[in-house]
Amino acid sequence: MFFAQSPIVRGVIFSFFGFTVWVCADALTKSVGLGGVSPFTIIAFSSWGAALTVLLGTLLTGRQALLRPKRWKMQFLRAVPFLVSALINVVAFTNLPMTTVYIGIFSAPLIISLIGAFFMGEKMSRKQFIAILIGFLGVVVALFPEATHELIGTEDPTLGYIVLPFMVLFFVTDMLFIRVLGRTETAESLVFVPFFLRGLVLLPVFWINSVIELPVQTILLVLAMGTSAGLGYLFVTAAYKIAPVALVSPMHYTQLITGAVLGYAVWGTVPSLLVLSGGVLIIISSLIVAHESRRIKA
Repeated sequence: MFFAQSPIVRGVIFSFFGFTVWVCADALTKSVGLGGVSPFTIIAFSSWGAALTVLLGTLLTGRQALLRPKRWKMQFLRAVPFLVSALINVVAFTNLPMTTVYIGIFSAPLIISLIGAFFMGEKMSRKQFIAILIGFLGVVVALFPEATHELIGTEDPTLGYIVLPFMVLFFVTDMLFIRVLGRTETAESLVFVPFFLRGLVLLPVFWINSVIELPVQTILLVLAMGTSAGLGYLFVTAAYKIAPVALVSPMHYTQLITGAVLGYAVWGTVPSLLVLSGGVLIIISSLIVAHESRRIKA
């Protein structure tokens, strides 16, 4: 009864489930990518799968009005880094261990904090700055040993490491757009609109790469990937609405664990001790930065 009534407990459960579903989507991305499917085809299918999932979720709860954006121009601009980030994301997950890609993604909040301090006039304490340096040290510690990992199928780690910094760059750009748009837009529109616009832009892919030529299993996998991404957004959004941000945000870092488990279960990839140690440094530094940010605002 307590679990059903406590919004905090439900929020934590929703967030964990949402972030875990995203890991499943990333695993599907890697699986389909290793099968030789074009990143454009993967993103085209998954975009519609995600957009329709979010649309259905809001229709079932009577919240479809929340999908309507207020700042169309900014939403259109955001769709650009959202699309590029997704395409690079496919290449990164296809050619690198999942834990390696997550290490790169986890460095994004640290970069955003620096950008906020130097270019957006946000306050940064000495403790935050030191924590960010520790976080970047964690990135170096985590990524260096992974450069020699055992290859899986058609993996090309050189290509993966080349695109990883660009993936982080466009991911950070997308997060900065969300920071600005979040002041006026609903969480639902911030999720639905970019997926929908991405799907529209990639519609020609269905004619260039004939859908008929794709195996049914592949089509189902990429649609499942999009559905998982959409479900993840719905659950994480719901979690942020009913539980404190301080409890929901750290659940993001469970992806390092679930990603390692899935990577081992499906491909036999075992992250090294240095990778896990670097991940811990990044997580601790990010939590310190977030805590200090809330303290400064208070």
